[in-house]
Amino acid sequence: MANNFGQREPWMMKSTEKRVEELLADQIMGDNGDRAMSLLSKFALEDMSFRRFEHQLRRDEEKDHLERIAKIREERERRNREEEEARKKNNELNK
Repeated sequence: MANNFGQREPWMMKSTEKRVEELLADQIMGDNGDRAMSLLSKFALEDMSFRRFEHQLRRDEEKDHLERIAKIREERERRNREEEEARKKNNELNK
């Protein structure tokens, strides 16, 4: 909602995560404390799992990148050897 001046209400400026935390904290203070605590635990576990997944994904991407670089280097070295051998043969034939 916007106020009369077209600005956002303060509650809209908070991140969704922060609003969820505040709502859960309010529930903890109320009757649903156990449910709110289980939700907080669930969110924390999901966040940790996601961070682990992100970290593993980053490591896999780095590994793939290094493997691609190694293949490119091997191909370049093979091509250079073949070109060098072709030059030597060409030089021998030209003598």
